[in-house]
Amino acid sequence: PGDAVRNLYTQGINFTSIRIQWDPPSLPYGEINYRLYQWKANNALGVINMTSFLIYDGGATSYDSGNLESNIQYSYQVVTYNIKYGLVGPRSRIVNATASEDTPSAPPRNVTIASVSAETISILWLPPPVFHQHGIIVKYNLTYYSSLWASSNSTTVDGSTTSVVLRGLKPYTTYNITISAATTIGFGPSTIGIKVTTLQAAPAVSPVLQRLTLINNNTVRVTWQLIPERQRNGIILGYEIIFNNTKFGFVDNRTIYVNQTTTIGNERYHVAANLKYFSSYRISVYAFGVAGKSPGSVANVIQTLESVPSASVANLASRSGILPASSIDVTWGSVLRTYQNGVITRYKILYSMQTDAIITDRTIVTSGNITQYTLEN
Repeated sequence: PGDAVRNLYTQGINFTSIRIQWDPPSLPYGEINYRLYQWKANNALGVINMTSFLIYDGGATSYDSGNLESNIQYSYQVVTYNIKYGLVGPRSRIVNATASEDTPSAPPRNVTIASVSAETISILWLPPPVFHQHGIIVKYNLTYYSSLWASSNSTTVDGSTTSVVLRGLKPYTTYNITISAATTIGFGPSTIGIKVTTLQAAPAVSPVLQRLTLINNNTVRVTWQLIPERQRNGIILGYEIIFNNTKFGFVDNRTIYVNQTTTIGNERYHVAANLKYFSSYRISVYAFGVAGKSPGSVANVIQTLESVPSASVANLASRSGILPASSIDVTWGSVLRTYQNGVITRYKILYSMQTDAIITDRTIVTSGNITQYTLEN
């Protein structure tokens, strides 16, 4: 081989073991193996015991040396040789290590975080750089903090694990996540906090319907209380207001976006026009976002007022009366119920001779809803 192994590195695994690692030489010149030498350094006397001995001969680029004395410094050197010809390459530099551990001096690397759903976050990472592990990584600690909920949680996973899915989180909540690695001695530094927001969900609670106010005969102002921020689970895009007409048995669903409402303090309202006159309505409100609709509010009831009929009578007919020369019987069908818009109390009959330009306008007042009348004289 044309040069020595590169990046020779040692670290204490525990109080009786040391791990030695290296990279192959850049100029191997054929198939090569490695001889690893270990000897004890006598620091107390200031003299290195150069009686070295071979502890490994093979093709791997790492080796765990065990059964060592704790807190004693050992020296290591790697020599490469050509397998076919037995030619020995340059010796590596000498590195020292002690059979003991320490806490990691660097945090985990390459942290990747992604929101999976409204309640789960996926986290992946790599261990600290090998030169900063100072032992075997036995566990990782992940902390996640939400300022909205003023809560901090943590979870610990085994050192062989480099990914985790956090579950049971709050929807549409920003979490600040940090990770630290630990040897048997303790935890090292944490990563810089990374912020991630869970996905949106449907609002958790319904708006609270506060009051219904008649603006005119068929216009109602619907007022409800805003959903508390923690229960919104996302951005409220709008509201669905259900107008259940219990008199005529139909439902009018109206989708109202936020810009079609007005906010005053902790309340929001919408003015709903063109309701059915003289009707009883059960009204409830839902909020919705991109992920769905909230539960419905408790329904409130309101009665719209009367108005003029919105259609004419049906089946108008006439025939000669009892006195054919001077009376006419007029009959008609009632205005359909859905167009009456109130209680029918009177009818107006307009009539004239075909040759007469003047129309006689007679209003007939009655206490009932009659459907016939006799014109006399």
